[in-house]
Amino acid sequence: MPVSEPHGLPPYEVVLFALAFAALWLIVCALLARLSGWRALAQRFPARDQLGGETFRFASGSLTALVLPVNYSSSLTVTVGPEGLGLAVMLPFRFQAPPLCIPWREVASVEGRSFLGFAAIVRLKGSGPVVKLTGRAGQGVARAWEASPGFPSSRREQPPRGR
Repeated sequence: MPVSEPHGLPPYEVVLFALAFAALWLIVCALLARLSGWRALAQRFPARDQLGGETFRFASGSLTALVLPVNYSSSLTVTVGPEGLGLAVMLPFRFQAPPLCIPWREVASVEGRSFLGFAAIVRLKGSGPVVKLTGRAGQGVARAWEASPGFPSSRREQPPRGR
């Protein structure tokens, strides 16, 4: 009779389970990074330095590259600053999804929506996934976009003209 742990599983089965779980975790993370378009964004906009600005931890959002969005619920760190938009996935989910830094000059538009909470819809110039950020992070992105050099000057609030 083989030697077993108090719970009845031989030690090698515990090790095999742990290895299988880790492999499955990495496969799922890599698959989600590809389906969401995160990998394509990482090739275009790798984060080289720490982006200065306002940081929102445990933010929620989604990336839609194909048909269905890939949701990142409370697992994003979003940084908005004068140079651009920084996105990073929490460490346990980061495999094949390195941090990003998207310059404002590469953003085509940021549309704010308020239905059951605020969401900022970020569309990039050229091709790329649509980035949706919700809550305070979405509000911060919308504010930073309006203050950025990439925001169309024709849409900036004009001071009232006096008579």
